[in-house]
Amino acid sequence: TQQLQVLESPQLAWRGELWPGHTLEWQIKQGVDPQKDDPNTALAQAEKDGWESHLKLTLPQLGTLNVFIKLDAQQAFSIRMVPEQADTAPLLQHNQHQLIEQLTAAGCILQSFKVEHDVGA
Repeated sequence: TQQLQVLESPQLAWRGELWPGHTLEWQIKQGVDPQKDDPNTALAQAEKDGWESHLKLTLPQLGTLNVFIKLDAQQAFSIRMVPEQADTAPLLQHNQHQLIEQLTAAGCILQSFKVEHDVGA
């Protein structure tokens, strides 16, 4: 029945351990059409054909990190990293160029890449 549920509602959620004591929660779903009244617009079609993913990782030195990834219809990624610890954001911002270079070298097209601290965390 789980396979049928995935087909009916294109989303998947998984929770496990990266390694002992370090959890990973992962959700992926097909993009939601923001303009339901006009499904023929280019924006609505791009959103509908895209995917959204949310990773919540617990890492030994960085703490809990939320990563929001959107893949649009043109296969371009928008990535937003939101650490729960305030002192982690500057560290990620300082080193983000390394991740961007690796993603680009792997053939990923990046539309945007942001690191921001969630003041509500």
